[in-house]
Amino acid sequence: MKLKLLCVFILLVCPTFGMGGFVLDNEKSHSLDVSTCVCVNVYQDGVKQTLDKVAAFKVQNAFGQILSMSREMPAFGVALHDETLEAMQSGLWLEFEFDGAIVHNGMFFEKLLFKLEKNVYGFNIVRYFQGKYDGRCFYFDLENPELIDDLYEFIDNIGNY
Repeated sequence: MKLKLLCVFILLVCPTFGMGGFVLDNEKSHSLDVSTCVCVNVYQDGVKQTLDKVAAFKVQNAFGQILSMSREMPAFGVALHDETLEAMQSGLWLEFEFDGAIVHNGMFFEKLLFKLEKNVYGFNIVRYFQGKYDGRCFYFDLENPELIDDLYEFIDNIGNY
């Protein structure tokens, strides 16, 4: 019984231990950086389009602003490759592709993918590593949901695809 209470205490009161190294506090996360990506891809109902350099730069800056005004939280979402590919067949998705493997919070990725939706207060970012979308996601809680709506409108109206 004492061991169970200790485990519950660690999980609930000590997020550093209970949440795999995440620290829950009021500081915003600035460490996930998409400015180093080499390519920005948009998927509209499964059709992939790579943005030109000017549009990609604007998207990187906008997304960087969104991340700077959000809190990274423990993510309970797990991506499965086949399910992710199926989900990408509908809606608007944004993917940041990097030149090689990057690590953030102990998790490796070569690409980051998320579904752009309006009126959301948080979102999962799916990691692509070693040829597949797989494993734990990153989760960001939005402090200013209007920013993601603005990014959605920009991407939806870009006219590049």
